[in-house]
Amino acid sequence: MVEAQVEQTQASLKSLESLKKAKSWEAKIKGVQAQAEQAEVALGLAKIRLEDCTIKAPISGIISKRFVDVGAMVGPTQPLVSIVDIDTVKLLTHVSDEDIDLVKLTQRVGVKVDTYLDKVFEVKEINISPVMDPLSRKIEVAIKVSNPDYLMKPGMFPRVRLLVQRDNALLVPQSALVEKDGQKEVFVVRNGTVHLRKVRAGLETDDLVEVLSGLDEGDLVVVAGPSDLKDGDKVRIQEGDEE
Repeated sequence: MVEAQVEQTQASLKSLESLKKAKSWEAKIKGVQAQAEQAEVALGLAKIRLEDCTIKAPISGIISKRFVDVGAMVGPTQPLVSIVDIDTVKLLTHVSDEDIDLVKLTQRVGVKVDTYLDKVFEVKEINISPVMDPLSRKIEVAIKVSNPDYLMKPGMFPRVRLLVQRDNALLVPQSALVEKDGQKEVFVVRNGTVHLRKVRAGLETDDLVEVLSGLDEGDLVVVAGPSDLKDGDKVRIQEGDEE
């Protein structure tokens, strides 16, 4: 409508240019010129208002919630939708003080969640709380991971598996561990006698356990034996082909 008004006034202006020499038409020409200028200003304002009517998101993401229906009348400050950017998500977990050093190594590898065990999520940032919870004796860890396929959603409760890469890890079978009063121990054989030794366990798989301290490379550990085995018992090492 505004564009038509501009075109009409410009046409009127052209038709009057030929009469410019006549003084009686000068005032009318100026009036038409003013109308043309006003129409152009109105057209510019209309284009700005039309541009303002286009809904633009301030960030890239996905719509997590919609507050209005299509066709509804809305005000200039009324929220329409809620948008979340989950290209990167933050996982909150709690780690014991004994394992907190392992978390720092995780940044070089990644994390897994139980829902997608075949997927390794790239770690982008790790923030470790400087304080420990006095009740649980654990430390809060915030892990930011890449989420390019939007597999993880806000509000999910994944169980995090930290993947740590070590060049030299000392491993023993799960069957070698003996747990007593919450302390992990192993039986070490030396000169035909077993000695119960406290160890600090690290990462675990279904079959193996990483020993962080308490054992040295080359130590002989008991992986199968009588249930009543105790510190100081004499044992005989059975070779693999013995019955």
